[in-house]
Formats: sequence, C-alpha cells, structure tokens
Amino acid sequence: MVVLSYRPFTYSRKEHLQCHHLYVCPEHSPELKRHLTFRVYLRSHSDVAATYGAVKQKTA
Repeated sequence: MVVLSYRPFTYSRKEHLQCHHLYVCPEHSPELKRHLTFRVYLRSHSDVAATYGAVKQKTA
C-alpha cells in the first residue's frame, strides 16, 4: 500500500480537526500512477499549479 496526501474526507463544522488528508490505494494501481504523474507535473509547472490551486479554492 502507498499513502498519499489527499482530500477525500471532510469534517463539517470541525475544521480544527482537519489537519491531515490521506489517500490509500494499491501500490501498482493505475490510480496511483495517475496521481503521481499529476503531482510530478504540477511540481515541475508552477504556473499550472498556481492556476489549478486557484480553481480548487474557488470551487471549494
């Protein structure tokens, strides 16, 4: 198993409890590969990462 930081769970009206997010999937799964590929892409393209972050904040 591989654990990545992710946001699948939320705490309604308990934001003080929301300090970690975990994403768990099998080690060699296509889903893990997709997540890692996307993470590497965002880390190497800061302009795209900033735009993506802004969109995520706006739609949250």
